[in-house]
Amino acid sequence: MSYITSTQTLSFARKPHPKEEVCGDDGAAWDDPDHTWLVISDGLGHGAGAAKATEAALSWITANYSNNLEATVRGCDKAIRHTRGVSLNIARINRSTKATDYVSVGANLGWKVQRSGIQRFAGDSGVVGSGVRNLKTTRVDLDGAGYLVLASDGLNTTSDVSALYHSTFDGDVSLAEACLERWTTGKDDSSIFVYRFT
Repeated sequence: MSYITSTQTLSFARKPHPKEEVCGDDGAAWDDPDHTWLVISDGLGHGAGAAKATEAALSWITANYSNNLEATVRGCDKAIRHTRGVSLNIARINRSTKATDYVSVGANLGWKVQRSGIQRFAGDSGVVGSGVRNLKTTRVDLDGAGYLVLASDGLNTTSDVSALYHSTFDGDVSLAEACLERWTTGKDDSSIFVYRFT
């Protein structure tokens, strides 16, 4: 994972497919002068081929990203055609206004979790690296306090993310590690970012 310190609380965890030693999921997080960026890449399938696709995607994005998220995804799509492709989600968080732009391609998951309720983000179908067609940027306001959660489809789509507020997690592990252990399907690579905003 590429990781640059953010002004907010951020944790990341990943876990390979039970029959693999190499994880095909990974994440990147970094700050620019105005924004915090979070990206999760899930290489198609699992194992070494998936890991190579994810490495190619994250390397390209961290070196070539722009404020236009859709252009960033399309650029990555062209750059990693030599791989099996990835599912991808990107969040760009304005640290001053809390306005967050979100793009997702494939089966990756995203939620905004607050005491008042949960907002699940929709993604676009397709595979980054195989010719992305339709893309839509979703604007999310991180008003108040809560959690922004990005994950691969190695987590259950029915995960009760409200547990971030209503359950006690083991204090010896990060919040992301605790969520991963609780919600992983155990049938695929899995990865998760948990970003706390106030």
